[in-house]
Amino acid sequence: MMGFRELFEAAYRHPWSAALFHTRVHGLQRYLADCDRVLDLGCGASSPLPWCGAAWSVGIDVYRPSLYASAQARLHTEYVLGDVSNLPFGSRTFDAVILIDVLEHLERGAAASLLRRAAELARRRVIVTTPNGFLPQRDLKGNPWQRHRSGWTVTDMRRLGYRAHGLAGLKLLRSENTANDPQAPDAIYGTIRWRPRRLWLLISALSQIVTWYVPRASFEVFYVLDLHPRTGGNGGLRQSRAGEPRG
Repeated sequence: MMGFRELFEAAYRHPWSAALFHTRVHGLQRYLADCDRVLDLGCGASSPLPWCGAAWSVGIDVYRPSLYASAQARLHTEYVLGDVSNLPFGSRTFDAVILIDVLEHLERGAAASLLRRAAELARRRVIVTTPNGFLPQRDLKGNPWQRHRSGWTVTDMRRLGYRAHGLAGLKLLRSENTANDPQAPDAIYGTIRWRPRRLWLLISALSQIVTWYVPRASFEVFYVLDLHPRTGGNGGLRQSRAGEPRG
């Protein structure tokens, strides 16, 4: 029998409920529908990309345990162990580049440089998710890359040309993450401000029906930058067997 977290995450990914609640998976499915080749920067251990229909994807991460956990689960076609500040790809190699909860882990200057590089690598679209403004977070489970070092607002990203949609419900319902292990069963409650946390998590999910359209009021934000028309070719990338990180 599935526990609460498994049921919640199943609903989060199911096409009907994901569309109703405007989840991150729904946003990715919507904006990656015309993208076959996707680069997942800072992919971590549990990328949502496999539920989004990309035919071919590359996951890159600097933290070896997370990258190998993703490779073991075969979430991407190819893997690269390395720093996102030094990406070994040519311009317009991918249809889309996604940065799921990555910007906040970088100093502001490094994050801005990464956004520019992502726009060079993508043919069609760059997608970013990040907290709405600065959210303090320490190292999690001994991973120093989990610390938050910068914050990005809707105004910041709109100045860079991004469209914005709200994620994770109302900002006022959440706070700094208290979960030490992102993969633990109770990690879904890590940012919920009040108890009982299961109740307030459900209220947060319900509020997401509205905050998708009011990103300034949301806890996280889903950003989309549209770029170039679709072109052919594979950008010179070679395909390797899934689960074999390079680097």
